[in-house]
Amino acid sequence: MDIAYRPAKFEDLEAAESVVQEAISELRVRHGGRPSRAPPGIAFPKFCLAAGPDGLWVAEHRDIIVGFGFSWMTGGLWCLSQLFVRPEMQAKGIGQALLSKTLMQAERNGATNRVVITFAYNVASIGLYLNNGHYPCEPLFRMVAPAQAVAQNLVDVRYDTTPIAPWPEPNEWIGQLDRALLGFSRDWHHKYLLGGVAARAIRMSAPALAGYAYISAEDRVGPLAIAKDAVGPATSEWPAPSAANGESRNA
Repeated sequence: MDIAYRPAKFEDLEAAESVVQEAISELRVRHGGRPSRAPPGIAFPKFCLAAGPDGLWVAEHRDIIVGFGFSWMTGGLWCLSQLFVRPEMQAKGIGQALLSKTLMQAERNGATNRVVITFAYNVASIGLYLNNGHYPCEPLFRMVAPAQAVAQNLVDVRYDTTPIAPWPEPNEWIGQLDRALLGFSRDWHHKYLLGGVAARAIRMSAPALAGYAYISAEDRVGPLAIAKDAVGPATSEWPAPSAANGESRNA
């Protein structure tokens, strides 16, 4: 089969994310779930592509995009954000080829850690990642609840919350917290989120720095970080009031 691989362009992103939606929907339905309602947004891939095309690749068959690989780096951390192939084009080596293309970004930039997040039931992809030296490490859980239900169980918290200033003003304190918790900074993401993507960004103090959280226009909380010495009974309750203000639907 004649498959062409090339760096992605801005005009490819909507079609590429449609491939992502189609592949995720097929996977979910096959395992008893519901199809994806809409393609993922192109804002973050577009943000990363503006900095350079190293981590974004498309696979084409007869001038139609049939696969998309998207990775990014921050410091020594390389992360595979998306790797999807149209269902009818899977099991033909396209995923491996796209993964190899994106991994060149890690090799060229001296990545010391490589990360990918996938569904636990995505057996084929897990096998692909295992064959390329990626091994299961941490289970992750997505937690969703109506904000009104969360608000009913809130108590007064002892932390002060203030809006995070536009980037790069918070670079120093937010970088120190990230490095203490993760071992690397997330400057790339903060620059993206504080550039108008997040609906709200808040800093927690008690009175020393205790953490930060981002809240989207859809009321999703995250990324969220809590300083190790700030963990206590009130910590898990802190971001929810911010998400529940007004007419929030989920927290």
